[in-house]
Amino acid sequence: SDGLCFEAPGIRAADGTSGTLAEFEGNATQKKCVERCRTSVGCEQVVFSASAKPPSCHVFETASDDVFHGLWDSGNYHSAFCGTRDDWQTHKAQQVKVMKLAAARQKAGACIDLPGVQLVRPEGRNFYTWADNASQCVEHCRTAPFCGQIAYTNHTCQLFQNLTVEFSALGKAFYSARCSDWKDFSGLKAMQNKTLELMKAPPA
Repeated sequence: SDGLCFEAPGIRAADGTSGTLAEFEGNATQKKCVERCRTSVGCEQVVFSASAKPPSCHVFETASDDVFHGLWDSGNYHSAFCGTRDDWQTHKAQQVKVMKLAAARQKAGACIDLPGVQLVRPEGRNFYTWADNASQCVEHCRTAPFCGQIAYTNHTCQLFQNLTVEFSALGKAFYSARCSDWKDFSGLKAMQNKTLELMKAPPA
């Protein structure tokens, strides 16, 4: 079969339906993963993960046109939407929609910084990424879909999906921030106020 694929680099699309893990000689690669779907009958979507051990390629019979609802590291994911040449418009539309959803946070993301504070690390999805400074770390979270909080210290930038109010340490070495979409900004302000109240409280 000779199909067409429309790729969405750096994006973890939501799982489609009837998914299976594709197997290869040697490890899965992004290229092998997309090519498997392009040349297979009844494959509309792939999601490649470089961070899985070993790297994984999930293929789906029916594509989803949504993004994964959770934090993902854009450096580790690659999605593609495939189909026959006569049905290319459907799959192009799926790619465009998913890329728009992933990019929406870049326009609508907002953060409140907490210099000198290390917030308690939340449970749930998180990953480390490089940042030259605290503001670069905050920007990573502001623009990443479903990123809620950062912890930055000495070029180490950790992004979290979930948010916490309590702090675990104070000092110049620490930097935290909480982020959300603009529409949820009032919730960020409320959390900021609670943390500031805790900082003022005398130690128990």
